[in-house]
Amino acid sequence: MKWPVLGVRQKLAALLPAKAQAQPDEAQPDEPATKKPAGKKLSLSRRLRRQFVLAAMLSLLILIILLVGGIAAFSYHQLESSATRNLEQLLAQNSPVGRLESSLPESDSNSLPQPFLGYRLASQPRPGAYLVALTDSSGKLLAVTATDGLSDLSQTDLQTALNQAAQSSAVQGKVASFKFMKAALSSTTQSSGGWYIALLDNSQQLLLLRNTVIGAAGIGLVCLLLMLVIFSFVSGRVIRPIAESIERQRRFVSDAGHEIRTPLGIILANADALELNAGPSKWLEHIRDQIRRLDSLTGRLLMLARMDESVLPFVTEPLNFSDLAAEMVQHFTVPAQNRQVSLTWTIAPAQQVQGNLEELQQLLSLLLDNAVKYCRPAGAVCLQLQPAGRKVLLSLQNDVTCLPSVPPARLFERFYRADAARTQKSGGFGIGLSAARGIVSRHKGKIEADYPEQNQVRFRVWLPRL
Repeated sequence: MKWPVLGVRQKLAALLPAKAQAQPDEAQPDEPATKKPAGKKLSLSRRLRRQFVLAAMLSLLILIILLVGGIAAFSYHQLESSATRNLEQLLAQNSPVGRLESSLPESDSNSLPQPFLGYRLASQPRPGAYLVALTDSSGKLLAVTATDGLSDLSQTDLQTALNQAAQSSAVQGKVASFKFMKAALSSTTQSSGGWYIALLDNSQQLLLLRNTVIGAAGIGLVCLLLMLVIFSFVSGRVIRPIAESIERQRRFVSDAGHEIRTPLGIILANADALELNAGPSKWLEHIRDQIRRLDSLTGRLLMLARMDESVLPFVTEPLNFSDLAAEMVQHFTVPAQNRQVSLTWTIAPAQQVQGNLEELQQLLSLLLDNAVKYCRPAGAVCLQLQPAGRKVLLSLQNDVTCLPSVPPARLFERFYRADAARTQKSGGFGIGLSAARGIVSRHKGKIEADYPEQNQVRFRVWLPRL
């Protein structure tokens, strides 16, 4: 007995991808003149190479900054420590109360010069340009007990530095290019109430430190540019196996999706033929439901694969997002009533965006379907569309029986389902929100999920506003 094949071609045509979908890159001569294509997409390999080079250069830049900063901090700490030791030596050696006798020190093996890069460095560094003076309590110079290397400075500059040091409340500190240290004069001296002040000029050391930091930064910048050239050549070899593996996976999903749709069409046509010969049956209806479910899943997977490959035609035009949202929300009033869900919306008028009409319709449909489908019985779904600076903010909030036990960001993962049993019953696959994120990304927008209140889930979408 031969089964009738009435309607087979129609079923196959409904399930198989259209010619326009199979060849998305063909030109569309009847497109409106106001539409404009999106910018040229980079291949997966070039995108991965760019991200690899960017990550490597950013890491190297952070390392150079930390290295140069560490060198500068360590050198400055050493400079300050050395200046403090020198000032302590100056105060001890030139004290007006107990002046040390001028004599050569005895030989000490620990103080012998140490070799370093051809030089013989002393174990104790010698002070640089310095001044040790006696002042009264106001800073007026009374006497100079020791000086070296300050002949190029005027009396006015030295007096100003001494005044500031004497009037400072700190025992040691900085004035101009000097580091100072002071001690109160002993009461046994004639100048009781004055100060014994040592000034050490750090100009040369600071200049050397500055030049060292500038030189290290310049060398780091040269190394950064050289590494950029090296990474640009090497990244191709490093990324190629990863890019080829990802491309093979995406190509498999795309090819498998097209191959699956052909037997699906044949199975559905044969189910219709069986119904014509044997009459309606609940088993045949179950077969049809599963075929439709599998076909819908295949279509979603193909769409995601094409988004990842950036091969879907993406033609944008100025759109009134307010009118589009109002039109799409009307389509879900009946499903909301059937589920006893209160659907309300507040839409600001004339919100213009640059986008793709079909994809934005699909975005609204996915979010509304998700909100209505997973809203608790007798719950509420609220949609709001309003301007937010230079963007348009779409907010969709719905009540749930219980919140998912994962962070909101995981809701956008492919095939993630907070309640697998309920999702299977409602016909979901766990990839709708992932597709919505892909659409928002193609429109250079941002999508987020959060839990604003107990037993409430909210999705917010920001799109650039015209």
